[in-house]
Amino acid sequence: MASTQSDDEPSEWEYSLRKYLLMLATVTYSAGFNPPGGVWQDTNAAAGHLAGDPIIRATSYRRYMVFFYCNATAFASSLLAIVLFLILAILHEQKKVWIRLKPLRALMALDLLGLVGAYAAGTCQDTFTTVYCSVLVGTAMTYIMPRPAGQQVRKALVVLATFVVSVTYASGLSTPGGFWDTTEEGHHLGDAILMDKHKARLRAFFVCNTTALIASLLILVLLLSRKLHLRAASYEMYGCILVALVSLVGAFAAGSSRGAGATAFVVVLVVAAGLVRILWRQVNFSQVIRRWWAWQPTGGLPAAASREEEVVAIKSARSLLLLLATFATAITYQAGLHPPGGLWQDSRDGHLAGDPILLTMNARRYNTFFYCNSIAFVASLTIIILLLEGLLVKFNVMTAALMLELFGLVGAYAAGSCRDVSTSVDVMAMAAAVMVYVVVHVIFFPPLDHREEDPGIIYEKDLKIRKLLYLLATLVTTLTYQTGLTPPSGSWPSGNHAGDSVLLYNYPRRYKAFFYCNSLTLALSVAIMVLLVNRHLYTPAIRSHALSVCMVAGLIAVIGAYAAGSSQHLTTSIGVFVVAGLVLIILLPLFVLKAISMLLNSKKSMDTDDVEQLVQVTGQRDDDARTKHHLLATRKYLMLLGVLVASITYQAGLDPPGGMWQHGSDGHDAGNPVMHDSRRTQYLAFFCSNSTSFGASVISIIVLLFQWFHKDERGSRFQRRLMHTIIELDLLALLVAYATGSSFGNWKPRDYIWP
Repeated sequence: MASTQSDDEPSEWEYSLRKYLLMLATVTYSAGFNPPGGVWQDTNAAAGHLAGDPIIRATSYRRYMVFFYCNATAFASSLLAIVLFLILAILHEQKKVWIRLKPLRALMALDLLGLVGAYAAGTCQDTFTTVYCSVLVGTAMTYIMPRPAGQQVRKALVVLATFVVSVTYASGLSTPGGFWDTTEEGHHLGDAILMDKHKARLRAFFVCNTTALIASLLILVLLLSRKLHLRAASYEMYGCILVALVSLVGAFAAGSSRGAGATAFVVVLVVAAGLVRILWRQVNFSQVIRRWWAWQPTGGLPAAASREEEVVAIKSARSLLLLLATFATAITYQAGLHPPGGLWQDSRDGHLAGDPILLTMNARRYNTFFYCNSIAFVASLTIIILLLEGLLVKFNVMTAALMLELFGLVGAYAAGSCRDVSTSVDVMAMAAAVMVYVVVHVIFFPPLDHREEDPGIIYEKDLKIRKLLYLLATLVTTLTYQTGLTPPSGSWPSGNHAGDSVLLYNYPRRYKAFFYCNSLTLALSVAIMVLLVNRHLYTPAIRSHALSVCMVAGLIAVIGAYAAGSSQHLTTSIGVFVVAGLVLIILLPLFVLKAISMLLNSKKSMDTDDVEQLVQVTGQRDDDARTKHHLLATRKYLMLLGVLVASITYQAGLDPPGGMWQHGSDGHDAGNPVMHDSRRTQYLAFFCSNSTSFGASVISIIVLLFQWFHKDERGSRFQRRLMHTIIELDLLALLVAYATGSSFGNWKPRDYIWP
C-alpha cells in the first residue's frame, strides 16, 4: 500500500495520538506497586504473611490474582504499543507508508479491557459496587454509535479521557481514607475505613469515580475504532464529557473531605466559577476591563540574525519544554505532599502525627530532598509561565532553567530514594555513565552520510524523532521518579527502621534489582532530555541511533523494575515476564511481517513525483494557516496543562498530605486526615488552595472544549489573554497548596519555595 489512503487505512491523526495513548502505561506501572486493600505493616509467621505483602492476597486470593494479571496485561500491552508506535511512526514519516492499524487497535483495546478488569477486581468488594460497575459497563457499550470525525477535537478528547482514566483508576484502587489492617472491633482486613462511619460518602465517591472512569474509557474506545467516530459538534459527546467532568468533581467533593461544609465549599466553588463564565459570555465586560488592564503584546523580533536564530530555537523547543515542565510540576507536587519514607501515625518523641519520618530519622537528607524538589517545582512553573506569556528570553536562559529543573529532579531522587551516601552516589554515576556512553557511541558508530538527501527533509526527520524520544523520556521520568521515592511494599511505619523500605529487609536482592533498574531508567531518560536540548548534541546522537538504544534499554529496565517490585513472590514476578512475552510473541511478528510487505509494495508504486508533491505541500503555508496552527497548538498546551493540574489536585485532595488516621482514638476518627487534627489551619489553607486549583482547571477544560466544539478557530487577543490569566491563577493556587501541604515543622521550609 503506497501513500494513497484507502478507507481501511489509518488517518494522520492516529499516528499523532501515540503521545496520549502512551500515558496509559503510567497508571498500570504505579498500580502494580500499590495494590488495592493496602499492605501488611508487620510480619506474622503464624498467619503466613510478610510485611509489605498485599492484604487482599490473604483475604481474597482469586480477586488479587485477577487484578494482578489484568493490570500486568494492560502494562505489557502499553509498553508493546510504545515500541510499535515508534516503528510505525518511523516507517510513516520516512517512507510515507500507510500501515493498517487493525492489530494495533486490537492491542489498545486489550489494554483498556485489562484496565477495566483490574479496576473491577480491585474495587468491587460488595454487591452494590459489583452490580453498579457491571451495569455501567454494559450501558456504556450499548451507547456506542457511529459519528463523523474532527481531528483537533479527537486530540483534545484523548488528552482529557486519558488523564481522567489515570486519576480515577488510581483513586478507585487506593480509596480515600485508606484500608483496615486489623480485625479489631469487628473490621475486615483490606476493607475501606470510610465504610465504618461514612458509608454513604464512600458509595457516592465510588459511583462518581466509576462513572468518570467508564465514560472516559468509552471515549477512548470510540476514538480507537475506525467504524466509530465523533462528530465535531456532537452535543451527545459534549454531554458525555460533561458527565465525566461532573462525576470527577463529585468524586473529589465526596472523597477529599469528611464534613458537609467542606464538601459544599468544593461544589459551590466549581458552580460559581461556571456561572462567572456563563455571565461573561452574556455580558460584554471586555471594554470595561480593557481600560483597567492594557495588555501589550511582546515586541517584534530583533533584526540581528543571531537573535532571530535564538527565537527560532525557543519556538522549536516550546512544545517540548512545556511538556517536560508540565509533567515535572505534577511529579514534584505529589512528591512534596507525600515525601519519601512515609509519615508518622502518632505524636510522640518530639514529632507530630503526619510529619515525614525521614525528617526525624535523617534531617539533612530530607532537607536535601525537599529543597531540590522545590527548586524543580518552581523552575517548572517559571518555564510554563514564561512560555505561555511568550516572553522572548534568551535561549541560554531557558536552557539554564531546564537544566536546573532536571538536576533538581536528579538531586531529589538521589536524596529521597535511598538512605546511604554510596547509593546516592551510584544514582549520580549512572547519569554520568549514560552521557559517556552516548559520546562513545557517536565516536565509534558515526552517523551515516546523508549528503544526497535534501537537508530540509533530514532536519524535519530529526525534529520528529526528537519529539518522540522527548515524549518517551518525559513519561519514563514521571514513572521512575514517583516510584523510586515511594518504593513498592511501603516503608516501615515505626521502630529503628522507620521510613526504610520494607522490601529491602524482606528481600534485599529483589529490592536492589528494583532500585537499580528503576534508577537506570531515570538516568537514561534524564540524560536523553539533556542531550535533546541542544541541536549540536542531539543531531549526531539521533542519526547514530545512540538515543534510540538508550530508550530501548530504559524500557527493558522498566519491565525489570516492575517484575522485581510488583510482588514479593518469585512465581508472580515470573508471571510478568510470561505475560509480556506472550503479548510480544503473538503480536510483534504480525507487525514486522506486515510492515516489511507494505514497505516493499510502497517502493514499487511510489515515484519521485509523489515525493515532490509531498515536499511542496508541507513547505507552503501562508500567514493565516500559521496563525491558526499557533492558536490550536496553544489550546492543546493549555488543555494538557489543565487536565494534568486537575489530575494532581484531584489525587492530592483524596490523599492529602500527612496521611489518614488508621485507627480511631484520642478524639479522632479512622480515615480522617491527620493534618486536619494536628495542623488545622495549615490543612484548611491547603484544602482551599488545592480545591481552587482543581476547580479552575475543570473550568478551563470546559471552556477549551466549548471553543473546540463550536469551531472557534480564531479567538480574540483578549480572550486568549483571559485564558492565560485563568491558567496562571490556577498555577498560583497550586503553588500555595504546595507551600502549605509540603511544609512541616512549624512551616519553616515554606519561605524558601516562593519564586
